[in-house]
Amino acid sequence: MRWRQKPWHVDQRGGGVTPRVYLSDMRLVAVALLLAGCAHEPGAHVRTAHLREAFPAGDAKSDVRARLGEPSFSATRPDIGWSRDDGLGSLALEVEGRTGGLVWRAEKHVVPDVTSTMGLTLSHIWCFYDRSDDLLDIVWERMGD
Repeated sequence: MRWRQKPWHVDQRGGGVTPRVYLSDMRLVAVALLLAGCAHEPGAHVRTAHLREAFPAGDAKSDVRARLGEPSFSATRPDIGWSRDDGLGSLALEVEGRTGGLVWRAEKHVVPDVTSTMGLTLSHIWCFYDRSDDLLDIVWERMGD
């Protein structure tokens, strides 16, 4: 039976002791990191719930912008109202149905997704305001959805 080499190796050049990393060990570490990143990634409804706690309805638009920065996109309610035929209109109508208020303005903020695997993705945070620029609702969305 052949024994595995010791995991510690004496470096002849510098006289120090360095660990030996085996390919099988690196595969295990890579799989563990991948699974750890995927296992705890919350869904959109959980992230939206956290945002609603952090940004309660009634917050002023200036306060929201102070925390999230300037929006990358902003739209005002069309004269004929929101349309279910486009993504933003459909989302605004859902907010109106949920809150009972009229969405006068919608703003999209693009932010890093800090809960994603290694934080390499972006997400959208949609903010919906009434006519007096008070927050009606806030919704999280994965970028690309």
